[in-house]
Parts: sequence; C-alpha cells; structure tokens
Amino acid sequence: MSDVLATFVARTSGSARRNQRARMVMPGGGTRTTTHHAPSPLTMARGEGPYLVDVDRNRYLDPRGDYTSLVHGNAYPPTSNWQRSFTCGVK
Repeated sequence: MSDVLATFVARTSGSARRNQRARMVMPGGGTRTTTHHAPSPLTMARGEGPYLVDVDRNRYLDPRGDYTSLVHGNAYPPTSNWQRSFTCGVK
C-alpha cells in the first residue's frame, strides 16, 4: 500500500465504516457514482463556507460546490437561517 493510500485509510476510518453500513442497503453504498472512489468514499458531516468536514473531522476545500448547485458555499448563513425559519419546531 502506498504511503498516500495508507494515510487516507488511517484518516478516514469513520467514512469507511459508514460506507460498509450503507452497502447493506444500497449498491456500492451510495447514490452518486461521481463521489465514489476506492477504497471508500468520504462521508461529509457538514459544510463551512468553501470547506467540507468529514465524519472523521478532516477539512477539505470544496472547489466544485456540488457541481455549482452551491454557488453561495456550504451552509451559507442567509440560506441556512432562511431554512431554519421553516423547520424550527417541526418534529
């Protein structure tokens, strides 16, 4: 195993575990083939402006913006606040 791959595997064990669970109910463990890569895709926990944070707390620059659907960045405060105004108190 290359040093780069070994580092990736060591840093992303939470994503790997979630992918294994997802594979039990979805082919390949996901619905988007463009985000799948060996040995397992990352599982993102949240977005922070131009960054994504995975479940293992690694932070990544998100240059794609989900293929331009996120033109304001991840968790853009005005958009997030607007969404919360509709979902607060809904159970």
